[in-house]
Amino acid sequence: MATQKPERETLDKDQIESLIVASRCGCAESLGRLTEHYRWYLLKSAAMEVPDDVRVKVAPSDLVQETFLLAQRGLPEFRGVTEEELRAWLRQILLNLVSKSVRTYRGTQMRDVRREISLEAIETNNGGAKRIPSGEETPSTEAARAERARLAAEAFEQLPPQYREVIRLRNVERLKFGEIGKLTGRTEDAARQLWLRAIDQLRERLTNQDGSL
Repeated sequence: MATQKPERETLDKDQIESLIVASRCGCAESLGRLTEHYRWYLLKSAAMEVPDDVRVKVAPSDLVQETFLLAQRGLPEFRGVTEEELRAWLRQILLNLVSKSVRTYRGTQMRDVRREISLEAIETNNGGAKRIPSGEETPSTEAARAERARLAAEAFEQLPPQYREVIRLRNVERLKFGEIGKLTGRTEDAARQLWLRAIDQLRERLTNQDGSL
């Protein structure tokens, strides 16, 4: 037998405004009732606002919970008195957290791309890199590898956003083309063709930088 979700308390505007006042006076019960009243609204907002690539790292429910924690701390400074003002205030806190999460996650991903994009990965044309055994490397080969990696990172930064994204998904996250297609709203074949065009353009930019691959 399926477990039914508990019914949420229905609050009208007058009740909400009374709870706002009581919460400001330190009533934990009133604050808890407000929290539960807005939970589903904020969960829906978070589900719409958090990009798919960020959602794998940051759950909307976690952002909502953090929203409530920040709201609890900032409630003494909240100057609104109406239901509409409280809802808008909570949503703005949530959107700030979403923006922060996107910047943090995508910034980390960009640093990962800079570390992972290499000429060897491009030359294989399949998303995997050919590695030189560490025992065969010399100081000169290590220096050459570092320089080539720097040029690759610079060339990568010059690519259009959709090319950078598909290379990141394929070469760094090692996703299959079917998975990339779902994330980017394309068919599996379209995702593969986009990646091939991105790699071709990256190779072209690298060729222009140093004259050869």
